[in-house]
Amino acid sequence: DQASVEVHVVGCRNLPTQGSYVVASVEKDSKSTGKVVGTHTPSFDERLRVPVLQRRSDLLVVRVFEAPAEGKLDPASDRLVGKAEVQVASFGRAPDESWSGSKHTTVDLLDEQGQPVYRTGSRVKSQVEVKLRFMEGATKRAQVLEGQMDTIKQLQSVTDERLKGKEKEVETLRADLDRKT
Repeated sequence: DQASVEVHVVGCRNLPTQGSYVVASVEKDSKSTGKVVGTHTPSFDERLRVPVLQRRSDLLVVRVFEAPAEGKLDPASDRLVGKAEVQVASFGRAPDESWSGSKHTTVDLLDEQGQPVYRTGSRVKSQVEVKLRFMEGATKRAQVLEGQMDTIKQLQSVTDERLKGKEKEVETLRADLDRKT
């Protein structure tokens, strides 16, 4: 029943390696894609769901690693190609102020020193494309929906009262018209 971020990893562009995978993390919780080899522009099209504890301050970190030719993927020992950071609050809050926002973005990858990563032999920046969506926890979402339902019921009640008032006004006008004709 916890809020989370859905990270749809679309793909990467201009990587300096031909085998890679992506890890999305918030705090200590991480999820990773499978590896794609043989291209500097891998397409992943994978959705990862990462829990969020502090929606206003948590940082989503998307890391791209060089995939080993053989063996298991291990972010602790595999070489980091680059990373991108996105504040959860920057996309989680929707224009209506609810926590249901989303963002489709392509972000430049940075190395451990915060410098742009480039494709080998060029000045073309390496990038990762992601679609981010804040997912409210079920209990919180139910509370929001209940509040919206109460608002709708109040509006319906006010509308019904106004409609009854207009119906009485129409009856009075008809009676007045009948007397005059």
